[in-house]
Amino acid sequence: MQHEVAMRIVAKPSTKEYGILAVQMQAFFHVNYLFKVGRKVFRPQPGVDSAVIQIIPKKDDQKVDQKGFSRFVRCAFHQRRKTLLNNLKESYNLEFVDANTLKLRAEALSIDELFKLFAQLSPLLLK
Repeated sequence: MQHEVAMRIVAKPSTKEYGILAVQMQAFFHVNYLFKVGRKVFRPQPGVDSAVIQIIPKKDDQKVDQKGFSRFVRCAFHQRRKTLLNNLKESYNLEFVDANTLKLRAEALSIDELFKLFAQLSPLLLK
């Protein structure tokens, strides 16, 4: 796959590359960057480098509403420069969420922290 896409998939929190793609993939798969493949090994030569990553499904230890979590992640990352409060307030009831958490941007939270926040909000989804 394209190197830049691979870097987005394996990105860590609080980095420029960390976003919806990284969270969606890492939430349900073990993802490992293996190695870069230079563009010169392909014929015809593409304009970008490639990479090889390993993707292994996680065992389903906990029952998580995957569609609901995906919706939540898209909402949390909707506008990267906005806080969780601003991104989530139109779709979720936030009164029971810690105010300090709501001051953060989505990219500051780990996958586990996003799962915990989702667990607090999922039953409070506004219609």
